[in-house]
Amino acid sequence: MTSNDALCNALAKCIVERDFPGAHALLAPWYRSRLSVGDIERMVDEASEGQTHPPHGWSVDQGVVELGDLRGPDAYGPPSKGLSKEITDDNFRGWLSIQFVPDPAVQEEQNVCFDLWLATIEHRGDFQIGYLEAAEAT
Repeated sequence: MTSNDALCNALAKCIVERDFPGAHALLAPWYRSRLSVGDIERMVDEASEGQTHPPHGWSVDQGVVELGDLRGPDAYGPPSKGLSKEITDDNFRGWLSIQFVPDPAVQEEQNVCFDLWLATIEHRGDFQIGYLEAAEAT
């Protein structure tokens, strides 16, 4: 991937299609050993628990946040865990959220599903995920 937008859209497509191996392939190499395919699937399933309708679409939002602001856990939301030391000022490319929504036909009944928050990095010219966390939709 050559941009945050392309990376987020690829990840969102994998999540909607439940292609967790595909989502895992978007992680930075060092993060793949810490977050398994099964971990990603569990994260999505736990975020979807109690919801009637699965994710069907999504929107991407990029925050205006510096890496230093993300270093410690935040009691008010992601990141709830500290970011890895492999994410540096040199390779950090952004803090983004993907909000998943159900099929428009059911949005009167359920208007959102959940959010995924991620830190993106650039590794050998490729944008990858260096941190991933699900959260209640905002």
